[in-house]
Amino acid sequence: MANEPLQRSICFATLLLAVVLAGCASVPKPPPVTVQEIVQMSGQGVDASSMIAKMREAGTVYRLSGSKLAALRTEGVPDPVLDYMLQTYLRVERERQLQECTLGPPYFPVDE
Repeated sequence: MANEPLQRSICFATLLLAVVLAGCASVPKPPPVTVQEIVQMSGQGVDASSMIAKMREAGTVYRLSGSKLAALRTEGVPDPVLDYMLQTYLRVERERQLQECTLGPPYFPVDE
């Protein structure tokens, strides 16, 4: 009977540890959605929102030139998809610049 509170504490700690570890288990991201896959989905008539959802889920970032965006539009990729693709790169660049800003100014104090 004297060990009953200790046993409960151990059971509770074990359960808590199991819950925490289960929460730490990562679900692998799907592979990146390639530009060729986007062209194929467009050709198959997949709607823009479904294509964007797939790209967002995969976390794919696209760094495309203006001429490549124009070529994709010619190949039938919908404008909302092209806009999303462009935004992925802009978002990553903004985040990178913000991280640089948090490192401090790029100068050194000078004694006067």
